[in-house]
Amino acid sequence: MQTSTPVIPVINLNGTSRVSLVEHFIDAMDALRVAQGKLGECRPHGRDYPDPDKLLVALAHHRIRMAMIDSIVADLDTIALAIR
Repeated sequence: MQTSTPVIPVINLNGTSRVSLVEHFIDAMDALRVAQGKLGECRPHGRDYPDPDKLLVALAHHRIRMAMIDSIVADLDTIALAIR
């Protein structure tokens, strides 16, 4: 799936309230930050990768995973701030 500008929910009488929507997005961002902290604890260490080339690959993959979470948090933040 191609990443693009997030689609913003439209507040209406039949939908979820603005406050609830924003709270849900904030809760999701908080959970992702906790997950990112846990993922940070999984950072590859040289002692676990005797082959230095494999360590470099593992570190690159780790940075990609961390960046993916950053990207999701940024999207959710953009949506939460735009809900009116």
